[in-house]
Amino acid sequence: MDLVSAAFADARGGTLVREVIRPDGTREHAWTPPNGRVALELLARMYPEEWRPVKAVEVSGHQGGAIEIGHNAAVVEGIVKRIAEVKQRRQAQNNPQGRPAGELAAG
Repeated sequence: MDLVSAAFADARGGTLVREVIRPDGTREHAWTPPNGRVALELLARMYPEEWRPVKAVEVSGHQGGAIEIGHNAAVVEGIVKRIAEVKQRRQAQNNPQGRPAGELAAG
């Protein structure tokens, strides 16, 4: 098993780590639990745009005061455009043959 497969197995959990057969014939199994830390690390490395760790940063205005918040149409339009691009990229990844959503493959 290579390291990537081992990491996926650890993230998923469910690997048999112990099996005991008692004298009466009954069996006891012990399985690994899912490892969320490894799962998040794999996602961050495979899809850094969506899953990289983000550290909180506190931002303040001039001399530590409040930041003025206002409606800026250009900023809102930019956010909407970025969301649409991500949505389109995800749809293309999920539908590599370019079929419209809901269309079944002929065959």
